[in-house]
Amino acid sequence: MDQRPKRRIGGSEPVSRPASRASVPPPEEYWGPQARQTPFAPAVPSRQATPPAQRKAAAPAQSQRRNREPKPHDDGLDWNDGTAHRMNPLLRLGLAMAATGMVLLACYLLVYANPFGQADKSGSAATPPLLQATAMPALSAQSPTQAPTHSPTQAPTRAPSRTTAAPAIQSSAIGNALPLLVNRNNPLPEDYKPGKLVKLIDVCPSDIVKIKGKAIEGEAEAVEALIRMLRAAVADGLGNWQISAGYRSIRYQQQLLDEKTSELMKSNGLSRANARSAALKTVALPGASEHHTGLAFDVTVPGTSFAGTKQAQWLAEHCHEYGYILRYQKHKEEITGILAEAWHFRYVGIPAALTMFENDWCLEEYVASFSN
Repeated sequence: MDQRPKRRIGGSEPVSRPASRASVPPPEEYWGPQARQTPFAPAVPSRQATPPAQRKAAAPAQSQRRNREPKPHDDGLDWNDGTAHRMNPLLRLGLAMAATGMVLLACYLLVYANPFGQADKSGSAATPPLLQATAMPALSAQSPTQAPTHSPTQAPTRAPSRTTAAPAIQSSAIGNALPLLVNRNNPLPEDYKPGKLVKLIDVCPSDIVKIKGKAIEGEAEAVEALIRMLRAAVADGLGNWQISAGYRSIRYQQQLLDEKTSELMKSNGLSRANARSAALKTVALPGASEHHTGLAFDVTVPGTSFAGTKQAQWLAEHCHEYGYILRYQKHKEEITGILAEAWHFRYVGIPAALTMFENDWCLEEYVASFSN
């Protein structure tokens, strides 16, 4: 071994290396009690404090204590093989999902299952708000919704001489949208029945109007409006009114048509076919007469032709104020198919009557305006 002196790095004095381990000072000189009292000496227990025999005997106990102490990377499980193990990631995921499911189940029970037995006033279990059924709006049985129609533009006219509230329209013959149109092209159905019929002799004041026949009937609402109209005419100084016709059955209408046909055959020498065609200009076909509705009346003056009278003129000017129209006018014969009748008045309700009066329409034109 090299016995040459060594020079300390950074110094000038040589340093000699011991020739063997026997020349190394004993440990107690460095780690003994004197060394612990030296300033800045490390406070490390002396290795001579425990003899080698005792250290050998305490080794198994220290080994067991080290095995029981948890390691920084240990997962809390006791592994006796002394090796560090980590939990399977899939097992961790399963445990997390199970815990989440239990939390959700607890929330559901608290919200929906009514665990505290709360009940409503009727005694039945309370239903959670989210599970309560929402009532659907009832579907209407009416026809499909149609686009709203607009009535024709009405020209301004003079205000009526008297204001009368419109009566409630209840009869199916009047309707809520359009008045019932009855003519040769629009006959009534076979099963048609008028509204509530009343005998005019029982409801009309005798000091205002005379009823020509005791059996004459009319629809109740139309009769009520008729009385108001004639009472207003009397207040204006026009009296001597008479009702010559009202509701007619189909059988009675057929009888009138046959009588008119026979009269024309005898007086004019016409064939039955020609006489019938001539009769249809003044008498409607059975089922196509407005008298079947109970809404039409023949208003006359006893013993006098009604056309040209003051009564006829007053009704033509004021009947719309009470929901009536002069059904068959002279300048509308081509449209109605019936010769002019100054005495035939039809109840359609105040709104429709006012519109037809202001636009100079007959009932066919009024209905056609909505169709267009």
